[in-house]
Amino acid sequence: MDKRKTHKIFYTATLVIGFLLLALEINIYQKTIIPISNIIVVICLISVITYVFIKNDYRNTYHYKNLLFPLIQSIFSFGFIACYIFVASNFYFAHSDIRLKSCLISSKHTIGTKNPNPAIEIDYEGITKQLVFSTKQKEEVDTSQAVLLTIRKGFWGYDVFYDIELK
Repeated sequence: MDKRKTHKIFYTATLVIGFLLLALEINIYQKTIIPISNIIVVICLISVITYVFIKNDYRNTYHYKNLLFPLIQSIFSFGFIACYIFVASNFYFAHSDIRLKSCLISSKHTIGTKNPNPAIEIDYEGITKQLVFSTKQKEEVDTSQAVLLTIRKGFWGYDVFYDIELK
């Protein structure tokens, strides 16, 4: 197999992996209190670093003169992969100390159109956090006034919700 074909397979594989990990990262992000600005910083920082390393090889592999395509590749592949590693390591390597915190529900709404899921918003230490529940919990969400959160401190210091109990 020639070098160009190998590189094309590599870039395609990292792009697919980046998008798959983004989908997994969204589920983990919903259970953490990581400011979105930190997520954007991780994606941008890693994207710029990898862009510097891959831009010439990417242009040679695909015969593009445009520098936008290697930047997009860096963001969607390496930026999303790094972001998943950041969020997942905070979630999966959380400290073992558990604490409970009660928060009042500030608003209720639904998410989605085909099978709308009930969602609530809470104020968690000055940060508005949206929590999404299954459609089976709609009645419970409608009657609840507060949530009891089981929290652990994540690996990077951001709080992680391990259990959400409607009250």
